[in-house]
Amino acid sequence: MRRFKTKEELILASEQTFSLLMKLIQEQSIEAQNQQFLFEYRDKNYRDVLVHLHEWHEMLFGYLDVSLNQKKEPIVPKEGYTWKEMNELNVEIWKKYQNTSLDDAKSLIVSSHVKLLYLILSLSDELLFERNQLKWASQTLADFIDHCAAHHYEWAIELVQRQIKLLNTYEKGESQTDSPFFV
Repeated sequence: MRRFKTKEELILASEQTFSLLMKLIQEQSIEAQNQQFLFEYRDKNYRDVLVHLHEWHEMLFGYLDVSLNQKKEPIVPKEGYTWKEMNELNVEIWKKYQNTSLDDAKSLIVSSHVKLLYLILSLSDELLFERNQLKWASQTLADFIDHCAAHHYEWAIELVQRQIKLLNTYEKGESQTDSPFFV
């Protein structure tokens, strides 16, 4: 696990992985960007992945609002869910955005990513990097933010790369059973 010591490190990790994610998606044809995944997974396409990331940003913003502005303890990860029920929560997120277009998903994630970067800049070093500043952030707030940003973007990058590899395999005329990625 990464340990960030400065805002610059946290922002750089987030920005680099976010840029790579968006570049991987944007470099594909519109048709490929809108295609369903060629493997089984909860998220079925790029839209689902992008709105998943966006929703986790929004939940983070909510936790911080409750903690810092309302001076209360937020319900983490979300009311009605425990950390052991992450699969169920993520399915709820998936369902919430099924009527969202890919273009809207891109706008949402760009907006919440930028908001997250500004949020990092606005927070004190003490709040970000000293342990146990917020009960719900089990280590440091920077670690929690990393899980909602760079670390989460890395998960998304893996899915996008998996899809790209499968699309390339099909373009070459190989069958899906020849692919080590087909589940």
